[in-house]
Amino acid sequence: MRKNLMRMLILLTVIALLPANAFAAKASISLGGKVGFMYEGSSVTLRPKLKNVSQSSLIWASSDEEVATVFSGKITAGAAGRTVIAVSGGGARARCGVVVLPRTVTLQAGSTLSLPYGTVEQYTMKNTSIATISKKGVIHGKKAGTTYLRVRYGRQTLYVQVNVTAENVQQSKAA
Repeated sequence: MRKNLMRMLILLTVIALLPANAFAAKASISLGGKVGFMYEGSSVTLRPKLKNVSQSSLIWASSDEEVATVFSGKITAGAAGRTVIAVSGGGARARCGVVVLPRTVTLQAGSTLSLPYGTVEQYTMKNTSIATISKKGVIHGKKAGTTYLRVRYGRQTLYVQVNVTAENVQQSKAA
């Protein structure tokens, strides 16, 4: 009986010396996938899956607030670009990438315009006689007209209208 009492006393001493959170379940946050694409001015609300984290303890952040802002999980797209949305709480963290694109772009024939570029976007121009696009997201206006650009990001596809205007040719007057 004395041996059991000593063992119990040692066990209670060890338990008492452990940090308060030693037996706490591990916290986790999951965003359930990537947001991916958004058009400028659009918004979407993320509803993270939480384990041992309270909704009220969440802290949201955007790596580039010109591209997108986030408040209580609602992402609002700003200017075209790329950003990372992060959420943390209870010692856990989750992130997702966001690419913001314009619905329409306009450029002159002979000029170029750059769209957000990363390793995941795939660009395809519908009518290459009006405009072309490089693998790095640079649109080159060729002749006046309208075409559409297909942009793929994972399983998502977005379309951007591309308007090319005639070159601005300045004529000098003879003196």
